[in-house]
Amino acid sequence: MSEWSNIKDVAGWTEKLGELLIAARAAARQKELAPRLEVNERLMQFVENSWPNTPEITALDEIATQTASALLNQTIEERLQSITRRTGQYQKMGKQLAALAEESEARASSIRLQAITNFIDSSTRVVDAAKALQKSLKVDAADKKLGERIAQTIEAIEALRRSVGKRI
Repeated sequence: MSEWSNIKDVAGWTEKLGELLIAARAAARQKELAPRLEVNERLMQFVENSWPNTPEITALDEIATQTASALLNQTIEERLQSITRRTGQYQKMGKQLAALAEESEARASSIRLQAITNFIDSSTRVVDAAKALQKSLKVDAADKKLGERIAQTIEAIEALRRSVGKRI
């Protein structure tokens, strides 16, 4: 047996709508969606089950329909406000992340430039030290072989230094 089964006249339908309006008022005060949807469904069932279709019942149906619509509008408006707030937070966060990314990129570029500068300075000192060592070598076979290796190393370091210098 449904809640509509025992209603037989306009007075009964009027009383039932009064109960639903009290339930709608209570549901409208709640933040949760479920109570509003439940009352909305009951109001729509009221419209579906109310009879006969006299002007009085049609007027009650109109009140039930408007109340159901108002409950959903409230819900939709709250959800839209919530979505708008979250969208604003998302956009704000996006700006913050973009600013942090730019800042991080600038720091990374600065760190990279510093690393390149340090490498060039260090490799210049190594090449200068290797050339000084090369000049101090004797003419014997062991020093000659060492001198060739130093020359190859100097050439490799200078090539690397030029490549790194192009990255500035």
